[in-house]
Amino acid sequence: MLTVSAVSGGKWTYYLKIAKEELLSKEEIEGYWLGKGVETLNLKGNIKQQQFKNLFEGFAPYSRQTKLVQNAGGENRQGGWDLTFSAPKSVSIFYSQMSDKSLEKRLLYEIHHVAVEKGIDFLSEHIFTRRSIPGGTRDDKADLVVGAFTHRTSRLNDPMLHTHALVINLCCRPDGTTGTINSRQLYILQKEAGTLYRAELAAGLERMLGVTLYRKGSWFEIKGIPEEAINHFSKRRNEIEARLDKVGFHSAQAKEYANFNTRKAKVYRTRKELQLDWQEEGQAFGLSEKYLLNLCGQKIERDETEQIQMVVGEVSKRLFDLNRPFSDRDVLRIVAEESQCRGIGMNKAQSIAKAYLVSDDVIHLKTFQKSQLYTSNREEPVEMPRESKIIILPSTKTLAQAPGRELDEGIILQIAR
Repeated sequence: MLTVSAVSGGKWTYYLKIAKEELLSKEEIEGYWLGKGVETLNLKGNIKQQQFKNLFEGFAPYSRQTKLVQNAGGENRQGGWDLTFSAPKSVSIFYSQMSDKSLEKRLLYEIHHVAVEKGIDFLSEHIFTRRSIPGGTRDDKADLVVGAFTHRTSRLNDPMLHTHALVINLCCRPDGTTGTINSRQLYILQKEAGTLYRAELAAGLERMLGVTLYRKGSWFEIKGIPEEAINHFSKRRNEIEARLDKVGFHSAQAKEYANFNTRKAKVYRTRKELQLDWQEEGQAFGLSEKYLLNLCGQKIERDETEQIQMVVGEVSKRLFDLNRPFSDRDVLRIVAEESQCRGIGMNKAQSIAKAYLVSDDVIHLKTFQKSQLYTSNREEPVEMPRESKIIILPSTKTLAQAPGRELDEGIILQIAR
């Protein structure tokens, strides 16, 4: 999942403090940089505290004498936004039960980081910075500056692999100038970025570790990790759900309120202590390292064209069942959800969504608040399996170069009606 929350004042210190309390290695304590803006600012390697502080407050990373935004150092400056990418619970449990020397554990860590980075890349394409020009303002593309800190525990010390991607309220423009960002899209695209992260994570786990996954609602879990273990190691989620049941509300706003309303001060323990406790508790569910290693290395063979066809069929059915106009964001989110456990990562999921929007299955209605609105072109629900023709090309083709409909990444849909 992905949560978004504003970070202001001196709260940037939290990310360095919690890492120092929870983690062991110097690299993990320092965190790492993400985003295209870090290249422009010549930020390399792991995060250094003074650089992080300077940027959060609006100054150049290497000198507080240089202001990169107008309100640098201001008391009311909005410093940034915390985008927290969290792996499904079974993934965190798998990670917690493996020894640090395990190749599979290191691979899982890298797979998670790649998925987070791609999630940030997706958001970067939609974030803008506003600048003043003669006669008004204009929006320029924003190259983000992101400080990422990966943690392994929940507030109640359960296994929880997650990365705090702190999007600093300071970006680089294509012409080399800097400015603040318009954060609205971070909230608008929260669900889409979260589902794309999970699609990429799922594809990486299947490809690199060979584990078998299964869908569970809008996310996935690792097959072979018992539901009882997932519930046992989900104390924080259960705490929030109990509060929601008590008040009788389960909306997204209610969940956010319950999350903050039930928060307790975190009791920090060393990773070694937690690891021993987790592994002892995991034994009660048969989760030995040997058992988990046997879940890996499965030969997962799929016909890619068939999987794309199945995604398209499910998307078409779900959008028809909505019985209302839908947006391009709806399509992207549903495609990303349906791509999980099919070996389809973020890039290809985005391509499928773009292709579907220009297929004969949909009719464009209008542009509304920077979103495109569509309706289904079908008069009856789609039947599965669908007989949709999927053409996968080695490079981008245009309508003039290939039959059917245009799609980035070289996929063309011709959907049977």
